[in-house]
Amino acid sequence: MEPDSSTATESLLRDDFYDLLARFTAPGLESQAQPMLHAAKADLAQIDAQIAELAAARNRQCRRVAAIQYAMSPLRMVPSEILTQIFRATIDADMRKLTQRSNANFKSILRLASVCSNW
Repeated sequence: MEPDSSTATESLLRDDFYDLLARFTAPGLESQAQPMLHAAKADLAQIDAQIAELAAARNRQCRRVAAIQYAMSPLRMVPSEILTQIFRATIDADMRKLTQRSNANFKSILRLASVCSNW
């Protein structure tokens, strides 16, 4: 009793490269392999779509984690008035150094400004 063509095709789809080469003869290779090639390409396209969906879900989850971490930041617990005083004290100290005309004098201001988006 010979297996039906769909069972034979499913069996062939599970075979690896060397099993396929051993199973097919040169004259009938193209007609036998063409349906398998189409099925394999369709499977590959489906896997690529799943990878893209998973990558998008991962990116969304990364943004969610970052938002939660930001919400839990200890800096957010410091009142704005105190943060303002710290920033102004830094600016005042750097303004006194401006007579030296050096970009290095602004490093502390830039470093401090990168801490809080409100500044």
